[in-house]
Amino acid sequence: MQKAKPKHTLLFTVVFLSIGIGVIIAFNATKPQDQQVHGESIAYHHHAMLGYYLNGQKQVVPANIGIGIDNGLGPAGMFPVHTHDASGTIHIESKQAGLQLSFIQFTDVWGLDLSDKRASLFVNGALVDYKNYYFNNGDRLRLEVVD
Repeated sequence: MQKAKPKHTLLFTVVFLSIGIGVIIAFNATKPQDQQVHGESIAYHHHAMLGYYLNGQKQVVPANIGIGIDNGLGPAGMFPVHTHDASGTIHIESKQAGLQLSFIQFTDVWGLDLSDKRASLFVNGALVDYKNYYFNNGDRLRLEVVD
């Protein structure tokens, strides 16, 4: 019986280690991990898009809704559901995994009083009860309000 040549042993070792390292990297990439946002660890960071219409006219969703309101559940200095700019992007960020955030919480922080108006909320094209809607990642919302 012939002994393995050192070149073959070295090649086998390199291939074996490469496969092992690849498996470890792939496994760790699929593990849920806290995200870093604004320099701190949070459980999730999701987004929804909101189009807001008042009496049929498109309105701007204000920047900085929920910024400067710290309840301890969102990133420092921010309510967990907030905006950074006037693009209509709503950020849903929480330190607590599984925390559900509602549209009503968002409108309350915004200061948008819908109580004496006719309001309809469409989520991904379907009409929903805005009083019972909770944000999901990637949802596209359209709020239609009539005075």
